Amino acid sequence: MISNNFIVILKYAMDESNIKRENWFLRVLNRILDSFTNAFNKLSKAIRNPNSLFYYVVILFVVGVLFYFYSLFTQYWTTSFGGDYTQQQIPFFYNGYDDWWTFFRTGKFPMWDENTFLGGDNVGSNSFYYLFNPFFFATLAFPRSWIPQIMAIESIFKVVVAGLLMRLYLKFMGCTESTSRLFGVAYSVCGWVAFYFWFNTFADVATFLPLLLLAIEVTIKKKQPYL
Repeated sequence: MISNNFIVILKYAMDESNIKRENWFLRVLNRILDSFTNAFNKLSKAIRNPNSLFYYVVILFVVGVLFYFYSLFTQYWTTSFGGDYTQQQIPFFYNGYDDWWTFFRTGKFPMWDENTFLGGDNVGSNSFYYLFNPFFFATLAFPRSWIPQIMAIESIFKVVVAGLLMRLYLKFMGCTESTSRLFGVAYSVCGWVAFYFWFNTFADVATFLPLLLLAIEVTIKKKQPYL
């Protein structure tokens, strides 16, 4: 019995296809480990450098948390905006969550949305609000009951992303690093942005506006229609 098992194992080891398969797996595993190692080394280097972009992200995150501090810690980690945020945006996210998970489970995406008044074209009606919003897609990874909390956390990350993109745009326009960072923070919580955080769709517009401006400048100055 033992000798038969040994022969089977030996044949498996000598099988060229299995060897190739194992080598492929080891190469992929090594690449993954190398990626994690490089990322850890870069993070360690950034932490040791007080002027690194890492601390700028930390500052933006702290600003975002402080901006929503009272609401987060008194409203069960949600943002208690009134108006369209609670009457439209949160129900929209629930509706979109159900549509996408229907697609994931059945392979069929609801093209007609019966929850929009008397019904309407799902893509045409809801693309403006949430349907292909990258922040909305993040909610799909969490339980449906967490949507109000996830939307609140995303509001903090919108502050971070807006500040980072504005810094990137200002750097391209020739501003110094310190000026770009300062006005990146200022933009991320400026009056217009702060006012429209209650309307989730316009908050997304404000978040990605610097990226649009950067794309226009790259196209005009470098004659390249891509970043």
